[in-house]
Amino acid sequence: MGMYDTVIVACPKCGKGHGLQTKSGDCTLSTYNISDAPYPLLADVAGEELLCESCNTPFALKVVMMAQTVII
Repeated sequence: MGMYDTVIVACPKCGKGHGLQTKSGDCTLSTYNISDAPYPLLADVAGEELLCESCNTPFALKVVMMAQTVII
């Protein structure tokens, strides 16, 4: 059995959290919310298609990389 990090993604309809496992990165058995997950982990789970177990809503994870602006 391998070591995986988990990214928690909420269903867009009912909000129930779903865990997606990723082998990307250091794999420290960490759990991240979608809002605080490192980009390499997000890139690994991008495109995953999910079916919410609570409300049967199908949804897919899209990852958009945004440029960061640094003001000095």
